[in-house]
Amino acid sequence: YSGTDAKSEIYLRFLRKEIPSVKWYESFISTSAILSKSINEWKKIMKLGLKKVYWGVESADDRILILLGKPHTNKRLYKAASILNKIGMHYVVILLSGVANLNYENNHIEKTAKFIRDIKATDVYVSRLTPRPNTEIFNLIKGGKLIFPSPSEREAEHRTMIKMISCNEESHFIADRSIRGTYGVQFNR
Repeated sequence: YSGTDAKSEIYLRFLRKEIPSVKWYESFISTSAILSKSINEWKKIMKLGLKKVYWGVESADDRILILLGKPHTNKRLYKAASILNKIGMHYVVILLSGVANLNYENNHIEKTAKFIRDIKATDVYVSRLTPRPNTEIFNLIKGGKLIFPSPSEREAEHRTMIKMISCNEESHFIADRSIRGTYGVQFNR
C-alpha cells in the first residue's frame, strides 16, 4: 500500500471488502503525503487498517535534503511529525548515513539527532548511502564535485549517528527507542 495516493481511503475500503482476512496494513510514506491529509482524514485511514508507516526522512539538515533532491525541509518534517504524533500513528523514521561528509558545511548528524529527540521517535532505521549510477548524487561524485567518504569515514559517521540518536542531550540512552539498520538489531538496548 502506498500512502502517497490521494485516494487512500477508497483503496483501503476496497482492500477491506476484497480481502477481509487482512486486518491491518503498513506503508512507506513521504513527508508530502503526510502533509497532504488532515488529521480527520488520517484518523479515517487508520480506522480502515493502516497501522504503521515507514517515513523516508533521510536527514533533518536542509542542505543535505537539497543535495539528496528531497522535496521536504526541516520545518516540514516537524509539521509532519506533529501530525503523526497527534493521530497516534506508529511510524518508523528512515534516516541516511554516509552523507555528512559529502558537504563539509552541514550539520546532518546533529540536526537529524535533534529532530529524532524532539519528535520522540521510538523506531528509527538507519540506512547507508549507496550512490546508484545515473543519479544526480552519483554523477556529482563521479564528476569530482562531491567527494564520497572512504569506507572508514562512512563507518565512523554511521556509528556516530547511531550513538547520537540513541541518546538524549545529556548522553543517556533512551530506553524506549529501537534503532535498526545496516547492522540489524545489535544497536537496541
